[in-house]
Amino acid sequence: MKVSKYRDIIFLMNQELLVNYQSLSNDLAFSMAVFSIMLGKDELPVEKKITDESSANVSRMQSMIFPLISNTPYNDEDFIESLTNTKVYPLNLVDDLNEAISCQKQSQDLDPALFDPYDQDLDCFKEEVQEFLKRLVMIYRLRFWLKDITEGIEQYGVVAYTVPDDDNDSAADILAGLEEETHQSLLTELSHYLVTTLEDEDDEKADKINLVSVITVIKKLTGEK
Repeated sequence: MKVSKYRDIIFLMNQELLVNYQSLSNDLAFSMAVFSIMLGKDELPVEKKITDESSANVSRMQSMIFPLISNTPYNDEDFIESLTNTKVYPLNLVDDLNEAISCQKQSQDLDPALFDPYDQDLDCFKEEVQEFLKRLVMIYRLRFWLKDITEGIEQYGVVAYTVPDDDNDSAADILAGLEEETHQSLLTELSHYLVTTLEDEDDEKADKINLVSVITVIKKLTGEK
């Protein structure tokens, strides 16, 4: 019996998801570290807030927070409470980050049936691809939301980004409608995220290039141009 041509790429798709979940966790760790170090410094000018010392403190704190986030289970009360108590992460964002943790755990505990060496079903493969694209878009949307909050705290202070209690549950949910996105709309959105820029660190640039390569292989396997 002919060996499936989909097995290896499904494995690579899952690896790419795991890499990107780690990037999301790293962004959140950085954001929480910036919040902690910038807390109480709103009255200072930017050049006195963002110093070599504060940057080093952020880096140290990020390195401590990152492994905690990476190993956080889904629906962890301490994780949800720590984000909510900052008052700078809207409830919708907290819920979405928690959902991302659930998706990450699914990628870590994959059903072995997905790697059936003899599965030749193109329709099933396309379903896996659609889920892969949706989860990538979810990760990138969350990363950009976190980046906006983090950079805002650095520039304008914690108070400016504090969400009032009466508005905390009314913030727009950037993941709303994601389940209804078409295959092409997901690819189009991802193409914007995966453009390399001068701001990208070497690791970030390499991750984007690897992901573009995986998507190129997917397109060939599904008959897309």
